[in-house]
Amino acid sequence: MPAPHAVRRLLAVGALLALGATSACSGDEPAADGPESSAAPTLAQADLARGLADLYAGAGTGRAGTAAAEQAAREATCFGEVLARAVPASTLGEAGLVVDGAVVEQAPVLPEQLARQWFAAQQACADFVAVSTRAQVAATKGRLDREAYAGCLRGTLDAATIEEAVVATLTARWDDPAVAALGDAQATCARGALPPE
Repeated sequence: MPAPHAVRRLLAVGALLALGATSACSGDEPAADGPESSAAPTLAQADLARGLADLYAGAGTGRAGTAAAEQAAREATCFGEVLARAVPASTLGEAGLVVDGAVVEQAPVLPEQLARQWFAAQQACADFVAVSTRAQVAATKGRLDREAYAGCLRGTLDAATIEEAVVATLTARWDDPAVAALGDAQATCARGALPPE
């Protein structure tokens, strides 16, 4: 299981939680080869996309009806469609994402190749910094200076660090330096974007 402080850091990311915290919380290892995991039941691509969208959005999108929630829902729908096109249901089944003909509610630890495909689908549909900013605004009940936080994060993290942090989270490599770099950047930028007490 990941260290609690690592989970807390990553929960602040919002969609990264759907990316990583859902796998972090399950504590499951990648599905082993065998009769129960090697063949996923047939799943129509539209149903697969909807299931993946629900899984991606599972970390929470904010209060229903708000602009933030609507944006998060659009991103989740896009993510589900992109990943469903990119990865066969059988491969998702082997990884434990599809069980008994349905997408699971909580993602297991993923193999690295699938984790990178997951990240690519996320990047096709959502801007990581914008998602993190949205999550921090919600967490601080609107006190966070959105532009200051986003500007700080963009200036601190490069694309490679973000990708490695997300992939490390999805594969439960919690000691990866990118995970610490991401958490530290988010914490520092959030502190700097909050008004004085």
